[in-house]
Amino acid sequence: MSITTSKRIYREFERCLPQLGYQPDASQLTALTNLIDQSMSGECRSFHRATHSLGLIDAGDAILTVAALFHDLVYFQVDGKLPDGTAEFFKPLIRYQDADLYLSEDILLLYPRLAPACEIFETGPGKKLNPLAGLNEFLSSLAAFMALHAFVNDEDLVQIYACIEATIPFRPAGATSGAIFNLEKNVRSAVAKINPRLNDQWVNQTVARATDLGNRDVANFASTDPSWFLATTWLLLPERNPKLRGVAFSVKDYRFSLLKMSEFFDFLKPELIFKSFHGIPSHFEHSEMTRAASENISTAREYIKVKLVALGILEALAQSTGGDINMPVFLGSIRQDGSPGPRMEDFLPKFKPAAHLNQKVYSLLTDGRTLETNFDLRNSPLAAYIYSQTDDAGLKALFQASLAFFNGKTQPVDFLRAFPFAVTEAVASACMHSCPERRTDLAKILTHLNPAKAS
Repeated sequence: MSITTSKRIYREFERCLPQLGYQPDASQLTALTNLIDQSMSGECRSFHRATHSLGLIDAGDAILTVAALFHDLVYFQVDGKLPDGTAEFFKPLIRYQDADLYLSEDILLLYPRLAPACEIFETGPGKKLNPLAGLNEFLSSLAAFMALHAFVNDEDLVQIYACIEATIPFRPAGATSGAIFNLEKNVRSAVAKINPRLNDQWVNQTVARATDLGNRDVANFASTDPSWFLATTWLLLPERNPKLRGVAFSVKDYRFSLLKMSEFFDFLKPELIFKSFHGIPSHFEHSEMTRAASENISTAREYIKVKLVALGILEALAQSTGGDINMPVFLGSIRQDGSPGPRMEDFLPKFKPAAHLNQKVYSLLTDGRTLETNFDLRNSPLAAYIYSQTDDAGLKALFQASLAFFNGKTQPVDFLRAFPFAVTEAVASACMHSCPERRTDLAKILTHLNPAKAS
């Protein structure tokens, strides 16, 4: 975590907490800053870091800003644990049983003021916490309570819980439109027990603010720049696949991770992404956000399918010449401009884009995503080459053949026969340069695939 990021967190708390009626001293601000900083800077995180949370804040809304800073504090599936420095927070609140997390049976006896949080997240003492149903958001809300309850009143805490609850993403079909109104019901019930004088207007403003934060959290889906959308999406890959966090990952490791992302995008429907509550956002804004998300998802689906076909041919060549192999060994190390060493793509044939190609996808493959990653090139020269050599029907057939190969239904050599020999020959020949130790075996595969050409 950079010093600049830490200072930004400090300044946001310094600005927001007085708006909530509290004047923190420097040591208290530092403690809050360190909590956010340390919790979100683990080596497992690449997207869900404090920079993401800082990108959601609203300078004119203290509640939304505080909720944004806390909303991803816990990310149990990525970190594999509760954040460092929170053990004392959570010790009286949760218990482990086997590999599962449960709320303590005594949680409301110890902290009665947590009753609204339990009501908003529809859980309670002794309940098992479902990792697929808001576990991270609920635990982040508990952390917010433990950090703030000494100086933030109950009404403001309810609003913070509501905002964090609204960041639970991609709820199942039929639940997204209902989820925000279910939140309204739970907020209404929770606040009635702590301050019955708060009216419908207060509840509506609370849920509208929560809707706003929930939509900010997934705003990249509505980006007008597909390269930025994919760049932020790509940061999720190492979070979901630990093997991509280092430099020693295989072709199969990367393919496995990308296949999971392909399945996610195939599942995801644009209407599941953005929330709407009584005109927040407006009907037009909500429609435009959903339309943009639809275009980005469609682009991502085709982009990833081309990438998977390219990984398929690499994996088949690797398996046919000695087995799975470290990606940098097979393709050459990912290098910065001017650094030495051959890269496989340096030896691919020159090609021109065909008129039938989806130019948005082709541009992403050739020009690349906006952000760098340490496990992949920003652009995709091999995928761009394969994309240029096939039409829509051919790509669909190759993708289906790739899935059969990935699922073990097709042998590597048989899968390679699904490609035009000229493509397989070009890729294998390029790999001979980047991985000379497999040159002889790669040549044997080409001879096996096309004996006539070899003679």
